[in-house]
Amino acid sequence: MKLIFKHIKSDLELENIKEKWKLLDNQTKHQNICSSYGWIFNWWSVFKNIENNKIGFDKELFIICAYEETKLVCICPIMKLKRKKFGFSFSFIEFIGQQWGGVYYDIIADLKIKSIYNEIQAYLHENLKFDFIYLRYIPTSSQHYEANQLFPFAQCPEIRISDYLSFDDYLKFNYSKGHKQNIRTGRNRALKNNDILEENIDDFNEKNFEYLISLSKSKLNDDKFWLYGDKHKKEFYRRIHKVFDSNIVFISINNTKVAYRTNIIFNNVKLCTDASYDRNAPKYELGILSVNKNIEDSFKKSLTLHSLGPGLEPYKSKFTKRKSKLFFLFNKGNTAKSTITYPFLNLMIKHKK
Repeated sequence: MKLIFKHIKSDLELENIKEKWKLLDNQTKHQNICSSYGWIFNWWSVFKNIENNKIGFDKELFIICAYEETKLVCICPIMKLKRKKFGFSFSFIEFIGQQWGGVYYDIIADLKIKSIYNEIQAYLHENLKFDFIYLRYIPTSSQHYEANQLFPFAQCPEIRISDYLSFDDYLKFNYSKGHKQNIRTGRNRALKNNDILEENIDDFNEKNFEYLISLSKSKLNDDKFWLYGDKHKKEFYRRIHKVFDSNIVFISINNTKVAYRTNIIFNNVKLCTDASYDRNAPKYELGILSVNKNIEDSFKKSLTLHSLGPGLEPYKSKFTKRKSKLFFLFNKGNTAKSTITYPFLNLMIKHKK
């Protein structure tokens, strides 16, 4: 059956498609959290009016939907925005949210629909003027593009929970002797100092959110970025942890919370969204204890996948050697400016990545 393509350009249309989009999320059981309705709607609600070169200028919704008669079978959650490069303004088509905070983005489609990107691109060219298509964080599992359209962009350490019989089985095949000893050392050091060290899984609520905001501020002591110092990013994180099934790993010493790790769970996948610890707390291996407890919780919940989030920080390799590849796609648009500048920007972007 021939697909019927339409697009969403207004906030009201985005709100009105909520139930159909969420039904497609559930039916396809896709693992791309950041392409889900809950993530897209809240990202757009918070950041649509933020104007800078990273988030973009003059943002416009252009979410492409495909139907079989009246049944929604495919969504491409994209928008048009502008950026300034080399003193010129260029318009880009990008996934909504890839500009900040996300990691897994893709086209959401009925399982029988394959390689639909070319049809979506054709619809874009027919209905919108733009300079470039630049889609990022596309997982290797995607079946919606041709292989020659995608290029390596980033990696994300993951644990495929379903690959192991149990948490103990996972420990056996992934933790080195030194890593196991570090975990024991942290706990034993607390016992030796008569400190009560607790590792708990807690619900996300306003009280706990204030705890982690306070702990996160300790990052400033190491000259790191403090996420919650930005009111928009703070509001976005508050929203997604309320919209999704979520929890927080807390490490406490003598009933005082000293470290945390936040998570959201979607279609049997857990994504770690943020973590920090009190830089003034005793050196009890708080970071690795929180990761270890978090992974244990994923096994207890019988999840399919546990994602440690994007980036290849050295500590992550102590927990898993599995790294999911994420890709980007860069195509020219349908303007004269695009035709002239595409060869240069294409070479620059692909060389940079």
